[in-house]
Amino acid sequence: MDNIDRLVEFGLTRQEATLYISLCTEGELTGYEASKVTGISRSNAYNALASLVEKGAANVVDGSVTKYVPVSFDEFCTGKLHYLEQIREELIQNAPPVKIATESYVTITGDRQIRDKLVWLLLQTKERVYLILTAQWVSYVKDILLDMHRRGIRILLITEPGVKLPGIRTYYARGMDHQLSAIVDDQYVLDGDTGSDYATCLFSGKKELAEVFKDSLRTKIKFFD
Repeated sequence: MDNIDRLVEFGLTRQEATLYISLCTEGELTGYEASKVTGISRSNAYNALASLVEKGAANVVDGSVTKYVPVSFDEFCTGKLHYLEQIREELIQNAPPVKIATESYVTITGDRQIRDKLVWLLLQTKERVYLILTAQWVSYVKDILLDMHRRGIRILLITEPGVKLPGIRTYYARGMDHQLSAIVDDQYVLDGDTGSDYATCLFSGKKELAEVFKDSLRTKIKFFD
């Protein structure tokens, strides 16, 4: 993922992201200059620059000729996150009740969607979590796991050699490929494969399934011991 892709995740179009990066590189530009630098048509460049101002990524310089200057990546991203956090709180407060069929088997497809589900599950954990994660996936949730440990939540982790999470009970395995498993509070299960175009995980709130996965995990742990 390059900076244009990252900026798209923060709500910019690809044209806006391209112009924003050019502004950061050049310092300040007119719409005409921005068009020349980026190869974007003048009409699209003017529209995108105006949108960057509306989205808080650029400001207009006072003068006889309209010029645009960027705000820093840090300022833009911080402002966006702060705004989204406010919107998040409002959504949660005003959202209708959601009926979640925890007894069903749900398929989660795509690394991004699987990661979002894993993060959400970890943040909901009250007592304990059992995890099988590759080193890469541990890096995604490392800060969450360390915070959970500080709050007294019990964590058992099976991962690849070299991963160090102070205080967290960890076992090491080789040849894990893209395996991912999580058992949260002896009830919720997320299990499958990641890291490919066909990344898919099963999610369920069936306690019976959680018990099956826990038994499998105990077998693995005995092997490591």
